Amino acid sequence: MEIKEKRNIALSVAGMSVSRLGSLIYTFAIGLYVLKLTGSGQSFGLTLMLGILPRVLLGPFAGNFADRMNKKILIVGSDLFSGILMIVLYMYTLKGDLTLPLIYGTTLLLSISSVLLDNSFGAAQRDIVRIESLTRLGSIRQSLESIINLASPMIGGVIYAIFPIGAFLLINGISFLLSSVSEYFIDFNFNKANKEASVKQSFFRDMRSGFDYTRKDNLLIGIGLSALMLNFFLSSLGIIIPLAIVEQMGIEEQLYGLSSSVISLGALFGAVIIGKRNSKLTRNLLIKALTVEGLCFTLAGVAMHGFFGNSYFALGLITLFGFVMVASITFVNVPVGVFFQTRVDPEYLGRVSSIIGSVCLGIMPIAYLLFGFLSEHYSPFAILTVSGSLNIVIVIIMALSPVFKELDTHIELMEAVEEPA
Repeated sequence: MEIKEKRNIALSVAGMSVSRLGSLIYTFAIGLYVLKLTGSGQSFGLTLMLGILPRVLLGPFAGNFADRMNKKILIVGSDLFSGILMIVLYMYTLKGDLTLPLIYGTTLLLSISSVLLDNSFGAAQRDIVRIESLTRLGSIRQSLESIINLASPMIGGVIYAIFPIGAFLLINGISFLLSSVSEYFIDFNFNKANKEASVKQSFFRDMRSGFDYTRKDNLLIGIGLSALMLNFFLSSLGIIIPLAIVEQMGIEEQLYGLSSSVISLGALFGAVIIGKRNSKLTRNLLIKALTVEGLCFTLAGVAMHGFFGNSYFALGLITLFGFVMVASITFVNVPVGVFFQTRVDPEYLGRVSSIIGSVCLGIMPIAYLLFGFLSEHYSPFAILTVSGSLNIVIVIIMALSPVFKELDTHIELMEAVEEPA
């Protein structure tokens, strides 16, 4: 591996990781803040919805920008904007308390910036490393992001209990600014073989070509629609678990943060295993991993039932099932990322990735509002048990569908191309 390529990997991973650390600390803190301020599942759900809505509405357009514009400007500019926004909000807290409208507005703007950043980085991966290094880059990023996912709830829970909300905003702002500095030094022209000239169409014609490209690939459509249905039910976890643990079970914020950290450790475990095995997205891997995820999802709901008697014992079970569930999801997420890099023409990669991403996330704003509403009328046990069971039904349908058999055909073709002549 060349020195420049190693440097690109280090800088890109550092930039995304530092930015993610501040973002996750903010998300954790602002969620607890709204939950404590209102005690309402609906208000909590609205906060999460505003965080995901721009990804749904602007995702395809952000992918088009990523394909047409300078990716370095988009990446560095996004983190720079987010950092300035956080610091301005921090300065506001020095004069007064945060209000719900201000929280909602800031969450919305941060999400818009994040959409541009993620789509630009996704489209730029083939520019900063060689094709054969994509799996390594994905595994390293996933592993470090998992460490951050592990640490941020624990750090967030401790800081939330000690410092005011302004401390989170300041940390977040500094992390975004540091990320923009790191990203500035990435060589986005490293893989010149991927820099073939292409004819630029009008913006909306470009958008349409991205949709047409996606529509003609049944496997891409199958993955997108399946992810949409699975994400709908998985969205219940983001609402029900913190509401049940903090508000209904009376668990301290620090312990909730520790539980979230242990659950996130599952992603690190999954990323390390999948990175060592260099596993490709086979149909067998997809179905087995998602089946385990669905079973743990359902069991996490069972753990919330009152017959366990002890809230801390229930929290331990939820943490265990959550750990295994997150590890299973990671077994799928890393190979899916490499699958898109090898399946899609580089000219369309930004648009197709953002379109599929928007489809996967498209149902989540509705899900957050729905499960926020249901949380005030039904028990966590009922909501999560039913959602987990329906999740398993979706996986069974995927296993029976002929569309996903094409995954193995794609792997065989890629292996044939990689073999030396």
